Amino acid sequence: MTKNILIKNSLAFTLWNLEEARLSGMSKSDAEAALTWIAARHGEGSYRNMLFAPTKSDYKLKHPVMTNEGTSSGANIAHILGEEAVRALSIWDYHSGWEADATYKSIITHFGSREIDPSYAAKPGRFCCGICSIARLRAVAAGLPKGYRTVLDDGLEMLRNAEVTSTGRWKGFPFYYTLLGLRDLNEVEPKKVRKILDIVFPAIERLAGRVTDKDAASRFRRHAIEWAL
Repeated sequence: MTKNILIKNSLAFTLWNLEEARLSGMSKSDAEAALTWIAARHGEGSYRNMLFAPTKSDYKLKHPVMTNEGTSSGANIAHILGEEAVRALSIWDYHSGWEADATYKSIITHFGSREIDPSYAAKPGRFCCGICSIARLRAVAAGLPKGYRTVLDDGLEMLRNAEVTSTGRWKGFPFYYTLLGLRDLNEVEPKKVRKILDIVFPAIERLAGRVTDKDAASRFRRHAIEWAL
């Protein structure tokens, strides 16, 4: 991968470039400039000032995730990109310029917390909506902070019980992005993840022949399907 990772007018495209770079085997030293830039965006008007701030251009995105799924809103752009930034910094083991413990404490205790909002007790694992819930799980799975077990167990139970449509996909969850979330969770709970994949496996097999390499979103979709197979 030879293109520049850091896109200074977009947290989203910087994160997506960074993930492609990681998957292609790029070294941490080559990703340093992007990681430093992301860390510097911590708390700058981000979601409840707890995460990493998107740019003005990010709020114009049609889709909030790298697989080009879901519909963007101001709230989910801030939340999802903030969580993806936490995930990226954790996976790359980059801890300069941000407080990992405090950030994860906010994620664990405020986003989807039964203590903060008792209504979440009736829908464990869920925060806001399906796509935001997956973003939270990806961030927590990357850092495994204190309290991670309850969050991940609830998230897996949420997906195990999720309704499946006539197409064989989850209702209310972006299919490819959810597969990428399960890939991350597989590092912690492979047996539980496999059982969830079995539920939607016919859809995974049908989609296997449709994914291409035409753009970054297509490559992320292909990666999700190939991993699930």
